[in-house]
Amino acid sequence: MMFGMSSLKTGSVMSLRANDNTFPEAVSPGEAGGYSLRRKGLLGLVRNGVMDERVTYDCANGVAVLMLNRAERRNAIDRWMLQALIAALRQANEDPQARVVALTGRGRGFCAGLDMDENRALDVEAGEEYARTCGQLLLRAAGAVRKPIIVAAHGVCSGLGASLALACDMRVMSDDTVLDPGPADGSWVPEAGMSWFLTRHLGYGRAFDVIARHDRLTAMRCLELGLASDVLPCETLMAEVMRIASTLAAQPAHALSHAKSALRDAIGMSLMDAVANDAHLRRLEREAGEIPRLPQPASARQGVARV
Repeated sequence: MMFGMSSLKTGSVMSLRANDNTFPEAVSPGEAGGYSLRRKGLLGLVRNGVMDERVTYDCANGVAVLMLNRAERRNAIDRWMLQALIAALRQANEDPQARVVALTGRGRGFCAGLDMDENRALDVEAGEEYARTCGQLLLRAAGAVRKPIIVAAHGVCSGLGASLALACDMRVMSDDTVLDPGPADGSWVPEAGMSWFLTRHLGYGRAFDVIARHDRLTAMRCLELGLASDVLPCETLMAEVMRIASTLAAQPAHALSHAKSALRDAIGMSLMDAVANDAHLRRLEREAGEIPRLPQPASARQGVARV
């Protein structure tokens, strides 16, 4: 089913596949729901021959840079940006030139979450279903990218935008970033999978503390909690993110993808299954020639002999 105007009718249901590690069927890398994707440069919706440039894509030196491009709305996600962003994530995943993905937003903030103007024409039930579907589609797409995703966050980062940031592999924040894990309507129950992300990143106790206090987390607080790997002045943020991304992109082609798979798979595995999965992924890495067969040190050989 295409994610376009028709899917937002009251009572409509968008089915999702059971496998959360695959891209949603709602978006394809070619023509989809009125979208025309250009292989290089800009992704967006073509309406009456005009390109609606809600997401930009650029790849150089092994780093694919995806930029949310609705600065006038603090990069709030409407239906058109949703589809363009999913398509951009798919393109980065499939682009043989891209080894690492950098995700950021233009203007004063990373992402203000779902564009609430989309909900105003819907009744309560349809609005909740629309928000749920948007969250499932976008977070599934982010989780399906096999390559490391680094978020360069600045300014506002709330709602679905906060969940998107936490769905990625590394977050570098500017010192003006505020991550707001609470729902936009002020309720106590988290939205957009935030309960899942906070309990896994922080553990139950800290996650409950954040939600119960309705905390809006500053960049430094995120650094203390381990939600950010670094906090920098806004003017140096992208340069540092690109430096990190370039360093990672210089690693063997599949090494970081295998490491990412090992860590993400382990979240839902028993210890014994994780041991087996690690061995499987290491074998794939070795078969690809990405693990050097180092000679065993003499001291280790002597230790084995003594045993």
